[in-house]
Amino acid sequence: MGSRNRPWMAGPSRAERSAKAAHERQRVHVALGEMTLELAAGADPLDVDEPARAWVMPRPLADPDEVPEPGRRRFRHWKLRTWKRRSAERHRRALIEREVADHPVTAADLGAVSDPPGGLDPAA
Repeated sequence: MGSRNRPWMAGPSRAERSAKAAHERQRVHVALGEMTLELAAGADPLDVDEPARAWVMPRPLADPDEVPEPGRRRFRHWKLRTWKRRSAERHRRALIEREVADHPVTAADLGAVSDPPGGLDPAA
């Protein structure tokens, strides 16, 4: 569900956030350039101020009404028995594929198989 249905999460529009972020990146880029010039001019590195982020993209706040239960944890699919069975099945199939690759079927192996009673023609 989008934030339009959650008035407590409403914030600046996407365009406004993008513009602010671009402005902040440009400000830091210029400050880094100025810092580089100061260091190249012979300033002591400990005296030069490193630019810090003045603006951080706001993160949506959690719904105050939806407080998680203290005993409830996130669903961990890899901890379930079915997931472990799935992994075991994949390992078993990989082993079979490796065995088949090591011992390819030849025409002689196929000739050893007998025809079904009545032959191969289903009309007979």
